[in-house]
Amino acid sequence: MSNDYNVLRAKSPFLFRRRAVSLRKMKSMFYIGLGMQLFGLTAVGLCFISGIRQGDYGRLELLQLVIGSFVFYIGNYLKGRSQN
Repeated sequence: MSNDYNVLRAKSPFLFRRRAVSLRKMKSMFYIGLGMQLFGLTAVGLCFISGIRQGDYGRLELLQLVIGSFVFYIGNYLKGRSQN
């Protein structure tokens, strides 16, 4: 098995370099997705707390809720995509 690996590596050394680059790209995409999830969750949490304090949701809170949810789900998609 290791002999086949060495032959393949000798024939195409750039294949293994590309794989390492794609792994780094996937790792960075994971952390970007995680950051987006945290940002979205924080935005929705602040909207929730503001609505409880004021007793009513205004346009700003509604916009914050929609954008926060959208960012959270985009981050969830990116994070899940990087783990495949």
